[in-house]
Amino acid sequence: MEEPASNLQPDPLISDSPPKVIQQFDFSRIREIEKQIAVLSDKYSHHEEDYAKVTLLLQRLQEQVEQIHDKSGMSSMIMNILNQHFQGMKSNETTDTMAFHQEHSLRTLKLEDLLGKLSAKLEEVQIEMDLTKARIARVGDEQHQHLMNKIQQLELDLAQIKINLLDWQSLKTSCEKVDTIHEKVDDRIKEHLKMTIFGNQEELPESLLQWLSSNFVSKSSFQSLLKELELKIFKNITQYITVTKHMPSSDAMARTVTASMSGITEEEARILVNNALKLYSQDRIGMVDYALESGGGSILSTRCSETYETKTALMSLFGIPLWYFSQSPRVVIQPDIYPGNCWAYKGSQGYLVVRLSMMIYPTAFTLEHIPKTLSPTGDITSAPKDFAVYGLEDEYREEGILLGQFMYNQDGEPLQTFPVMVENESPFQIVELRVFSNWGHNEYTCLYRFRVHGKPNK
Repeated sequence: MEEPASNLQPDPLISDSPPKVIQQFDFSRIREIEKQIAVLSDKYSHHEEDYAKVTLLLQRLQEQVEQIHDKSGMSSMIMNILNQHFQGMKSNETTDTMAFHQEHSLRTLKLEDLLGKLSAKLEEVQIEMDLTKARIARVGDEQHQHLMNKIQQLELDLAQIKINLLDWQSLKTSCEKVDTIHEKVDDRIKEHLKMTIFGNQEELPESLLQWLSSNFVSKSSFQSLLKELELKIFKNITQYITVTKHMPSSDAMARTVTASMSGITEEEARILVNNALKLYSQDRIGMVDYALESGGGSILSTRCSETYETKTALMSLFGIPLWYFSQSPRVVIQPDIYPGNCWAYKGSQGYLVVRLSMMIYPTAFTLEHIPKTLSPTGDITSAPKDFAVYGLEDEYREEGILLGQFMYNQDGEPLQTFPVMVENESPFQIVELRVFSNWGHNEYTCLYRFRVHGKPNK
């Protein structure tokens, strides 16, 4: 190999310029020159060895080129190369085949082991299925026998019911026969008395008819008179309560009625007064409720108030509740008042928008709750406390005209009436009840009944 040109440059110490006259013989300089000559000689020998190697390689390359030009030589060379390649491939294939065979053997062993486990598991499942089938068959036989016994019992009960029904039908027929006999006997007795007293006359004498009409009245006339009297007593009771704010006793009212009416006993007057008081107790305030649902009132909205569900299952299937019962807001404008029959909403603040049966000038509002004596817990903490009533021009208006702000007293009467505090000249058909608080219940508030009173807009 040739050395780079930089390595073959002449030493700068050796110059082609004519030698100068050495004034003094320098041995160190000579030793240094000898060393450099030795180095150059060594490099030269190395170059000769590299040259010989390159020459040998060149000769081998020429021989190979000559063999390539010869077709037979080229074929033999290709065959040699292919043989060497195939031998390598055979050795690799043998190694790969052995590895694949070993891996296949391991997989086969694993699959056989897994198959054995699956067979054992299948036998266990089969045994469990056989036991289950036997258990189901045994239980099925017991249930079948139980059902057959029940069917037989029901058949016996049905036969007894049929016997009782036949007895009842025969008894009914006998009773109808008895009634028919009584009617016939009454007719015969009347006819006999008529024949005995008046002979063969077909009509009663005029004098007898006049006497009867002057001393007796017909049943229908008597009932209409009693009804008119009860209404008069009811109006008097309402007026008395409005003025005095007290409920009169039945004895005092009976004495008043007896003194003011002739021809009536005190016992009869007491019956009339009790009927009037009963009529009054059905409404208790004697004022028309224009929010009453049966009279034409309806619930339009509850705004954002949510109905409180008690989670008491009303209907269930196999222990799974299907439907929970909760009262709707409509119960607030219905007359039935008993514990639990109320609209319960979540929290202490609630809203209720009511359409009245007609356009009225509101004069008073009535809020009713059950008394503490009827409450299962002995208190009425779920009763509303502070509330207000607004008049609305339409149901979509959020802010109406304030008609009054009130407080329901839990220690007062169950039914409390509140007069309108803010006079207003406009009539309304839609009012809104807003409850701001209750008497201490943390989960819900109950509204039993809300009434609106007033004067119709003519």
